[in-house]
Amino acid sequence: MEISPLTLIKLLLYSLIWGASVGALIDLNRAFRMFFDLQGQKSEKLFGEVANAKINLKPKVFIYRKQAENAIIFIQDFFVAVVYIFGLLIINFSLNQGSFRLFSIFTSILGIILFKISIGKIISEIFEWATRKAKLGIIIIFYLIYKPILYFLTKICEFCKKNYMFLKNSIANLLPAIIWLIHSITSS
Repeated sequence: MEISPLTLIKLLLYSLIWGASVGALIDLNRAFRMFFDLQGQKSEKLFGEVANAKINLKPKVFIYRKQAENAIIFIQDFFVAVVYIFGLLIINFSLNQGSFRLFSIFTSILGIILFKISIGKIISEIFEWATRKAKLGIIIIFYLIYKPILYFLTKICEFCKKNYMFLKNSIANLLPAIIWLIHSITSS
């Protein structure tokens, strides 16, 4: 089937733009992985050293087992691959009257590479900066809420412990008098 050169140029440009869009989607996935620390233990140091705290402030949300990490990464990568293939098929079949051109795959891969080389580096730096700031903000808020609550609960426990000993000693001292009173009332 013969196709016009203008349509081939359109297909080339659309595939290139689609590849750049998929490159952006891959960067969004990377930002998600950075935020939830699915690719390593980079946040372990950050969460453990907030304001020289001696306590572990790492929320349970950020703790995943290796199998769960791999499953989440697989699902994300599978989703990106399905979106990539589906979009490429739509572009090819709409511009090629139902046929598939192999060069559109290569130009879309070239679009991903060009995105990674040019805009992708800037966007990755922005994502890393925003992720660090967001994590730090969450940690600071968690720390500002956690420390006063911990202090308040510690004081309540100390107060209860002190008063518990007082009540226990008072009841222990009053118990013989109460038993004598009950015994004298019932025996008369």
